[in-house]
Amino acid sequence: MEKGSCCDNNGLKKGVWTKDEDNKLRAYIQRYGHWNWNLLPKFAGVSRSGKSCRLRWMNYLRPNMKHGNFTEEEDNVIISLHNKIGNKWSTIATRLPGRSDNEIKNRWNAHLKKRVKDNQTLSRSEHIRALKPDLINLEVNLVKETNLELQDQEEDQIIYPIVSFESSSSSSRSFK
Repeated sequence: MEKGSCCDNNGLKKGVWTKDEDNKLRAYIQRYGHWNWNLLPKFAGVSRSGKSCRLRWMNYLRPNMKHGNFTEEEDNVIISLHNKIGNKWSTIATRLPGRSDNEIKNRWNAHLKKRVKDNQTLSRSEHIRALKPDLINLEVNLVKETNLELQDQEEDQIIYPIVSFESSSSSSRSFK
């Protein structure tokens, strides 16, 4: 008979943790500490792997864990530190007490990465828009500073100034 999908090949339970399992793990660790994650499940009375117990404790059951939404301040810390050090989630977690590295990584990937990318795109376009008046002024000043020559035109023709740049290149540019 084949084992159900709730257990792995070693008979260890997978999937959602029950309240009873959480209580057993929490009680054992609070009384004896977490000394060896591979042996701990047997002594705590849970049929889980050591890795599963460690992740459950570190990410959900620790007494100082914050549960709930991230604050704007926490988001700003994540963004700032990510800009400086990249995907070093454990290092970032040391600056956010009560938040696990996994929780911070998930926050970044699900919410903050897109926000930062959109802000950078917005900042670039705002920067370009802000520069446009300066670029126009630069062109006007270039026209004023260059030697303008007007071609002889017939009366019914539109007169365009020819701008010649005094440089080694022979190209000239005219503005309409």
